[in-house]
Amino acid sequence: MNTSKVFQLIKSLTPTEKRFFKIYSNRHVIGKKNKYVILFEILDKLEEEHDERIVQQLKKQGQGKFIFAEKNYLHNHLLNVLNIYHAETTVENTLGKLLQSAELLLRKTLYDSCDSLLKKAKKIAYTYHKFEYVLIIIKLERDIADRVSPTLAGLKNVLQELFKEEQRALETLKKESAYRHIGDVLFMQAKKSGIARTEADLKRYQDIFSDPLLQKDETSLSYDARRFYLSAHIYYYYLLNKTEKSHLYRKKLVQLLESNPIQIQENPKTYIAGLNNILLSCIQLLKQKDFFIYLDKMRGVPGKMSKSSHSDFIRTRVFESSFINETDYYIRTREFEKGIKVAAQIEKMLPAYRRKLEKSAEIILHFNMMSLYFNAGEYHKALKCNNHILDSKWGTLREDLVSFSKISNLLIHYELGNYIELPYYLKSTYRHLLSHNLLFKYEKVILKYIRKILEFDKVNLKSIFTGMQHELEDLKNDPLESIAFNDIDVAGWIKEKIKKLEN
Repeated sequence: MNTSKVFQLIKSLTPTEKRFFKIYSNRHVIGKKNKYVILFEILDKLEEEHDERIVQQLKKQGQGKFIFAEKNYLHNHLLNVLNIYHAETTVENTLGKLLQSAELLLRKTLYDSCDSLLKKAKKIAYTYHKFEYVLIIIKLERDIADRVSPTLAGLKNVLQELFKEEQRALETLKKESAYRHIGDVLFMQAKKSGIARTEADLKRYQDIFSDPLLQKDETSLSYDARRFYLSAHIYYYYLLNKTEKSHLYRKKLVQLLESNPIQIQENPKTYIAGLNNILLSCIQLLKQKDFFIYLDKMRGVPGKMSKSSHSDFIRTRVFESSFINETDYYIRTREFEKGIKVAAQIEKMLPAYRRKLEKSAEIILHFNMMSLYFNAGEYHKALKCNNHILDSKWGTLREDLVSFSKISNLLIHYELGNYIELPYYLKSTYRHLLSHNLLFKYEKVILKYIRKILEFDKVNLKSIFTGMQHELEDLKNDPLESIAFNDIDVAGWIKEKIKKLEN
């Protein structure tokens, strides 16, 4: 069901934000509620949005004649109130107010007061590495100098110093932008295609990484430029499946973040992302002790934040990242019984987070739960999780995840004895993988032997599973194919099948 922007916004609010909205909106109303607060309360109580029900309730209050206009107004009013509520919660807001006040004082020719505010703003801007604001401050300082300098020589010196400072800020921003762009390109490759599985993938990633900016480790970079530099290396070595190298840069990134605590308070999302990255490589390298140390750090982030405005957002990101990594860990270590206990915990908690989760994170959580349930032999639960993935829009998913989900679908339906439907799923999977260039060696082997299983009688099953086992064993040593074995323990599944057929 489609929901309006205002309904989605209301469902994202924290209890304190809702309370502030009601108090602020009713501040000039005597004796009764503001009509937009009434609409807000109706929408807030609904689990799903139904305009007919909303209109019926509004009519009791003498409202509801112009429902779409009223919802649009409420949406804009909510945004204005939230801006007021969060006005002091970010450095950008603080700097914006200081600069607005400085410009006002400048227009009133109160130069000393203006200069005092600009000095305060510049200190904050440098402390938090907000060089885009340094440029605005310099522009205002130049205007003051032009008006108050007593001599031409004095004005020349001030303008020369401001010019040098401006060039340094511009150069810093230029480097930050360049490093950010390279990191973004590599990140999108990771999001779209995952780890390289063809020689063409390898060459494409190597071409992106050949940028001269990445060939020299400049430790004197600004905080953000250094962060983007390290992130680019993380994505690159991840795409090449060079886990040790990627882990090294992930560790450097967390160290950089933790050495700048004020940046963590200002932008906790970056710290959570850094912890998420190193948890991933701890899993790949089976660094058990380090994994649980970093997992505890991540789950401790919400309690360490001084700004309450971040709390709801942080809790959601920590929920996503911590449980994705914990389920990944139990899949990799083959501790499936522990994993399905965590999966059950996730299923209980999901309803409270569902509206706030990033779609990609929700899909990965279901994929991991599906993998755990499959590997633990709980195929009905695995099917439920996998159907959630298959029913999603493909544009929101990584291509490799789509491939593994479709292959898993065949194995699950085989285990559930759905032999009538399997030929259809087999044909559909083959067409999809072929049309999306996802038909790699691993996928071809699975499809080939599922087809054989459907064509031969039970007497021949052992030889079919044995052949499948041998061909997949050969692929495990192929660096471009080994990634396919990480989530579903196909080798263990086949071994169990052969063992049952022998008894």
